[in-house]
Amino acid sequence: MDQPFRPLTTRARLAVAALGLTMLVDAFSVYADRVETHLMDRLIARRDLPTLAALTASDHRQELAGSLQLAIVIAAAVTWVLWFSRAYVNVSALGAYGLRFTKGWAVGAWFVPFLNLWRPKQIADDVWRASDPEEVPAQGASWNLKRVPVLLNIWWAAWILDSVFGNYAVRRSLEGDTSTPAGLRHADQLDIAVMAIDLLAAVLAVVVIVKLTSRQERRRAAVADALPVELGQASGDA
Repeated sequence: MDQPFRPLTTRARLAVAALGLTMLVDAFSVYADRVETHLMDRLIARRDLPTLAALTASDHRQELAGSLQLAIVIAAAVTWVLWFSRAYVNVSALGAYGLRFTKGWAVGAWFVPFLNLWRPKQIADDVWRASDPEEVPAQGASWNLKRVPVLLNIWWAAWILDSVFGNYAVRRSLEGDTSTPAGLRHADQLDIAVMAIDLLAAVLAVVVIVKLTSRQERRRAAVADALPVELGQASGDA
């Protein structure tokens, strides 16, 4: 065993909280986009023209939404990686060996271009397989023969779609003409679609955190008698 088991609960709660805030910010961004879209529709139709105060307030909402999104994306990324990396490090203390990747990949895989399209999912699969509470305590390398649930595949598909579509929306916003009501309305409509996908990805990520954290804790309890030293050396949850 390289390292003792370290509880995931605190890191899981922080990651879930960050993702919950992500959902709230996404909802606020959708609201800001919907209001601005309505204002642009009125400008394009040249009827019931909005006041300068209404347009200024809309600009301020968009600025606030952008600032909140930047802050919460950083918070969510940090808390997620902290939780994910500890879950992977814990695997060796749960009676599994023969991991496909070194522990550093649990962090680095998220930041390597192109490789981050599949390597984190492979690691998540390994964590799920090796954390089976029904498996014998000294499971050795038998864990890698297990299947992963559909949940992980759906979560990863939503994550990839969110990343790809989000990047596309950013490029279109930079290349498009948002100086006209029609151009700004199009950018808002695209952003609403991105926020909808982001909301779905965040919800699925929360489910993955909750289920995988519970799975590891139950696995820990199941092997506690067989591996008392390794599991007892680090009981902290920092």
